[in-house]
Amino acid sequence: MRRLIIGGHLVLPTHRGVGFPAYVRRENGSAEGEPLVHVPLPGRQGAESLCDDRLVAPEFVAGLRTYCSAGWRSSLSAAASWSTT
Repeated sequence: MRRLIIGGHLVLPTHRGVGFPAYVRRENGSAEGEPLVHVPLPGRQGAESLCDDRLVAPEFVAGLRTYCSAGWRSSLSAAASWSTT
């Protein structure tokens, strides 16, 4: 499983079950505690696909900046290459 939690933040295409963030944390060997879950608005491929247009949407990036440190912000352009199909 690729590393999904960065800096205590988890970006998902849709909201998952209550235990899903803890499952991802365990599988990734991340620090204890629940990560903050962020779900961007649906993009050109719909709500099930986490494509680049969702990750770089101005309202999504602005929302992340509310929660994230400067180190995470610099990773946003790299996150735009993530996708799930």
